[in-house]
Order: sequence, then C-alpha cells, then structure tokens
Amino acid sequence: MPILSSREKKLLRRLAQGKTDRRIAAEIGGRKDQVGLQRQRLIERLQIQSREQLEALAKEFASYPERSDGEKAGEQAAALANRRRRDRSR
Repeated sequence: MPILSSREKKLLRRLAQGKTDRRIAAEIGGRKDQVGLQRQRLIERLQIQSREQLEALAKEFASYPERSDGEKAGEQAAALANRRRRDRSR
C-alpha cells in the first residue's frame, strides 16, 4: 500500500476541487506538464485504471480532514484505492 507524499496529497485535493493542471501547477509549483505526469504516476501507484477513477478517488479523499501527520492522510488515500480495487473485482 503506497504512502502518498505531501505533494501528491495536494494534487489530489485540488483535483477534487475540479482545478485544471495549469491552475494546480500555479498553486503547488511546477509546470502544467509536470502536474500531468504526477497525475499519471498516481494512477499507476494507486493501481487504478483512469483519470476519472483518480478524480472520484480524489473527491473521496478530500472529504477526509487534512492532517498534519502526512503519513496518516496518505494511508487513508491508499486504503481508499485498495477498497475500490476490491469492490471492482467482486
């Protein structure tokens, strides 16, 4: 189960808000294409199939309060992804 970095968590929260890659890059630093690559890496790391599934997961993740202990929040996102994979396989 992967633990998400603080940058990945910031990306997820902004995806949940429906922000564009360009806007996310402006807010968390970096370029638009870097955000797209990070999005793709998250899809691979969380073992989900599409951008739409990532956005749905991001919305669910964003419903959890932000925590100062980053590992716990990252564990929550990873647990959500694992639960979604199990549900799909049923």
